[in-house]
Amino acid sequence: MLPELVKEAATKQQYRKELQERRKNEAIVAAHAFSNSIVDHLNSKVSHAYHNQKRIDVESKKLGANAGALLKQAEEWAEIIESFTDAIKELGDVKTWGSVIENDMKIVAATMSEVRTQCTPNKAAIPENPKPEEPAPSTS
Repeated sequence: MLPELVKEAATKQQYRKELQERRKNEAIVAAHAFSNSIVDHLNSKVSHAYHNQKRIDVESKKLGANAGALLKQAEEWAEIIESFTDAIKELGDVKTWGSVIENDMKIVAATMSEVRTQCTPNKAAIPENPKPEEPAPSTS
């Protein structure tokens, strides 16, 4: 009976070891599956963030290029406006100069007319629009 009890105890012990080993292996497989699931979940979020960052970088470069082009265009427009402003100022200066010359000529004409009327008692002696003398033909 003792040998049967020892044999039965050894069989039960072997069964428990196998059961324990099987459960251990199942736990390891479940832990690996759980670990892989978490890693995949985290990797998908990291991958999504990485792809978003790449798209942001591309858009940022496009934005920088567009901003540079816009700045260049604005500088060109500023130069055009500045040259236009200078041209307008020059036209204003020419107009002012013309007005000053016109006023000076009116003053000179009025002064000459007044001098003519004061210096000559007889208007008939001095023609209003004297003709310039023509030069004599040269004999060479």
